[in-house]
Amino acid sequence: MLVPDLGTDLPRVNPDSYRPMPHQPGERRLLSVPAIQPDVVLLHGQQGDELGNVQFHGGCFFDPLLAQAAKRVVVSVDRIVDTATIRKNSRLTKLPAAFVHAVVEAPYGAHPSSSAAQYGLDETHMREYVKASSSPESFADYLQRYVRDCKVEADYHALVGMKHLASLNIPVAA
Repeated sequence: MLVPDLGTDLPRVNPDSYRPMPHQPGERRLLSVPAIQPDVVLLHGQQGDELGNVQFHGGCFFDPLLAQAAKRVVVSVDRIVDTATIRKNSRLTKLPAAFVHAVVEAPYGAHPSSSAAQYGLDETHMREYVKASSSPESFADYLQRYVRDCKVEADYHALVGMKHLASLNIPVAA
């Protein structure tokens, strides 16, 4: 694939992957880069069925492309619904079951980020995350608290606080 050459050192430090393409004076400089094929990609959608059809209630960005490139695709969804519900609004299905190897129900699974039409960004937690990433030691503490010490999803929800998580919910229009 061709990508714009933004003047980075990538061709110098990784010449096998980033190759400058020939160009005429005044033409945009481009780099040739090989396709990636991740072993596993983890994505989050708003709802899916047990077959693996996943729907997005907002933008899905590069998720379908990532799913097509990966060897295995695991998707967390805010809720699992029956296939009839998926079929009623099939236009929302951006990841059909053929691309999905596993779907997992994980309410607030995108936290501290947002999930379209479900809940908003947790700005307080994001500030904590950014502050924690300022040093290897503080980030290790963050990971210990929010990842390693949380043995199950309910532990994480309890740590963050269900009342706080619920305060992020986007109201449903009447």
